[in-house]
Amino acid sequence: MVQPFITNITCGLPARQDEDGGGISDRPEDVADVYHTFFGVAGLALLAHAGLQAVDPTYALPVDVMAAVRARHAARAAAGVPPGLSEERVAAL
Repeated sequence: MVQPFITNITCGLPARQDEDGGGISDRPEDVADVYHTFFGVAGLALLAHAGLQAVDPTYALPVDVMAAVRARHAARAAAGVPPGLSEERVAAL
């Protein structure tokens, strides 16, 4: 059941691309938008499409970006900085 879904995404996307302005739409006759472009490219990256960086499935962001975010959060937690506290607020303490 997964294979037809993957085939639909990879084969159906070219029909949804805007050749002039770029981007992807939800249907071939619709205008491309940021939402469908972002998640269309993220979906292709999750399927390991050639030429795309690996994507973290939780946030649909590149794996290296999420590794940096997690490392920063771990460093702040090790330093005893409460979550959600801004850098300015930490400096003022």
